[in-house]
Amino acid sequence: MKYQEYIAQRKDNIPETAFHLFAERGIEAVTMQEIADAADCGIATLYRYYGTKLKLVIEIAAIKWREYAELVTADYDAKNGTAMNGMEEFRFFLSLYMDLYQNHKELLKFNFNFDLFVIHEKATAEDMKPYYESVEMFTRKFHVVYEKALKDHTMRTNIDETQLYFGSMYSMLTTAAKYTYGTVYPVDTVLDYTRALEMQMDMILNYVKP
Repeated sequence: MKYQEYIAQRKDNIPETAFHLFAERGIEAVTMQEIADAADCGIATLYRYYGTKLKLVIEIAAIKWREYAELVTADYDAKNGTAMNGMEEFRFFLSLYMDLYQNHKELLKFNFNFDLFVIHEKATAEDMKPYYESVEMFTRKFHVVYEKALKDHTMRTNIDETQLYFGSMYSMLTTAAKYTYGTVYPVDTVLDYTRALEMQMDMILNYVKP
């Protein structure tokens, strides 16, 4: 392996290593030194690559949501999403939160901590730009859903698009993250909250029926 390839591989290993640590223990609890040790690189090297913990965290969020967006796009294409009506496509995107809860719990845990961390660190819009670009696909696709519904009347469109997006997609994301962490009373009971998420999705779908 060439030296340049080795350096690139080692740099690529840092976000993946840090992601697992952050998902397991929370972002605030993990130090840059711990990340450097786990990634088998020097602390000076870690700071040279990323500068600050905030930049590293945002880079990880951008990488992980780009990866998930690629999975979603592949599934959407396989199911011929462009041929779906507005309500069918809306259901497809709501069901992603079921998929996240069942198959991508680390991403949900990381994202929950990410929101708290960037608020605490007072991240600016410029800081957040890589993250915003990585999740832009989801808002763009939702806009397509809303435009379809305006034409085919399979959903209510007397709800503002932004309100509908936050009231449906963000509420599902928040609930899925809470269930993933198990922060639901009673705390000594381990449950599979899949049915609870299905109930929430059904309630949202019933709400948007024309």
